Amino acid sequence: EPGGQWLFVVNRESHNLAVLPAQRRVGKEPQQANVATIVDVGEGADGVALSSDGKTAYVYAQFDHSLSIVRHDDASSDPLSLKEVNRVKLVGETLSPDAVVGRKMFYSATDTRISAPQTGTACASCHPNGQSDGHVWRFPDGPRRTPALAGRALTETAPYHWTGVFPKMQDFYNETIIRRMGGTGLADTEAKLITDFVAAAPAAENPLHDRADLSDVMARGQQAFAKANCATCHTGDKMTDNDIHDVGTLVSTDRLEATETGFSTSPLTGLNTPSLLNIARQGTFLHDGSALTLRGRLLQSRFPKHDGKDHGDTSMLSDQEISDLETYLLSH
Repeated sequence: EPGGQWLFVVNRESHNLAVLPAQRRVGKEPQQANVATIVDVGEGADGVALSSDGKTAYVYAQFDHSLSIVRHDDASSDPLSLKEVNRVKLVGETLSPDAVVGRKMFYSATDTRISAPQTGTACASCHPNGQSDGHVWRFPDGPRRTPALAGRALTETAPYHWTGVFPKMQDFYNETIIRRMGGTGLADTEAKLITDFVAAAPAAENPLHDRADLSDVMARGQQAFAKANCATCHTGDKMTDNDIHDVGTLVSTDRLEATETGFSTSPLTGLNTPSLLNIARQGTFLHDGSALTLRGRLLQSRFPKHDGKDHGDTSMLSDQEISDLETYLLSH
C-alpha cells in the first residue's frame, strides 16, 4: 500500500487475500505466522490492485470471474478491520459445468478431500497450469521428476505414474491425494471431474509447432527418430507404447511404488514409457531428472551397451541429425 507498511498478497490455491507487515513480524514467537489478517475472496484469486489511499483492495478471481472489493470497515487503516464488502461477477463461464468444478478442485489447497490442512498443497502446486514444476521430488520409492499433464492425451495413456502400477486415474489419485497430500480421497465421480479438466487443458504454447520454415528440419528429425529406434517404445500419435521397460536408468534404490499393501522392498525392474507429447515443457528429463537437457539425454545414447537396456541408439547419428532430432521432439 502507498505508506509502505503493509503488503497485500493474493493466494490462488487458498482463495484469499493475506495482509502482511512489510518490515516486521506480527508475533514474538518464531512459529507465529507473519500475517496480520486473511480475507476470503473468490476462487482462483490472482490479481490485486489498491486504491491510492491504501484503504480499498480490488481482488480479481479468475475461476469465479469475479472482483472482490475489500475495504476497512472504519476510518482506521488497521488491516484487522478489512473485510469483503462486495463481490461483483464480471463475465459468464466459458467452460462446461463439470470442467469448472474440476478446475477448482485441481487448484484448491483448502479442499480436505484433496489436501490436509497441515499439508496445504494443491494438485496445481506441482503441476502449475497443468504443466510441470521442473522439480525432482524425493519419495520413499526414489527420486521422481514431476511430469507435465496437459496436452499429453492423459486419458489414453494408461497405466499411470513412472512405475505404471496404477491402471486407472482413480488409483493414482488414491496414492497421491490420500498418502502424499493427506486428503480424505475422492469418489469416482469427483475424480472424473479433475481428470476431464486436465485432459481438456491445452498444451503450453510451443514456438516450434507448425513452423513452415522448419519443415525440412522436421522431416530430417523424424527420420533420425526412426533411425535411432526411438519409435520402438515412443510409438503412435501418443508417442508411447504404454508399456514397462528397463532402459538402463534405474539404480538399486529405485523401488516399486506404493500399493494398497504399502511400498515394495524389491528393486524396481522397469519404468512406464512416458509420452513425448509436450516434452518441451518437461524441465529436466528421465524419471529422476538426471538429464538436464533434451540434447544431453540424446547424447547419452551415443554409447549403447547392446545389453537389452539401451535407451535408443544415437551412435549412428551425426551432430546435425542430433540437432534435427532435438528440434523435432521439442516441436511436439
